Amino acid sequence: MSTTTPGAPAMVSETKVNPVKRMLNSDRPYTVFVALIVLIAFFSVLSPVFFSTANFANIGRQTTLVTIIAVGMTFVIISSEIDLSVASILKLSGVCAALFMENFSDNWVLGA
Repeated sequence: MSTTTPGAPAMVSETKVNPVKRMLNSDRPYTVFVALIVLIAFFSVLSPVFFSTANFANIGRQTTLVTIIAVGMTFVIISSEIDLSVASILKLSGVCAALFMENFSDNWVLGA
């Protein structure tokens, strides 16, 4: 008969986790906010006009349409009434506004 003797227990090594990886893998709500602050600081160093009121106003103007549609879609999704025609309505309204501005150039404000 042969008997086996158990070996020495293996040592569990404690690996240090990188704090950046730990923050990105966590479910903490401030992770995205911290990443946004880091990006703003990085681009502010690269360009002196990045952290200016005019630039943030420009970004706000450019994202207004998408934000309005996203808020509207949020209410649609919350009420469980998924509607896939939002993008087609957006395209149709853009084409109609462009055609109106082209044909009635005197009153282009009405087309917007």
